[in-house]
Amino acid sequence: MKTLDQQFEYGYIEYPRQMNGTMSPFRPHFWVQHLPSGEQEMFNTRKKVFKWIEEWYDICNTKKPYWLTSKIKK
Repeated sequence: MKTLDQQFEYGYIEYPRQMNGTMSPFRPHFWVQHLPSGEQEMFNTRKKVFKWIEEWYDICNTKKPYWLTSKIKK
């Protein structure tokens, strides 16, 4: 799923067949990618995905969008 500002894409991988490539041992996980740079990361929780996105806004010294603030509060 892409974020409203089209800067990030994220999702949840529940089964190995949903992946390109392999992970051994496999574990379900959330993934996120910063689309302009291509940098990506995996996390155990959805909240950590949005915290990682928040760090990008902090690094770029950019105002956090409303959708991000609401996701972090959950």
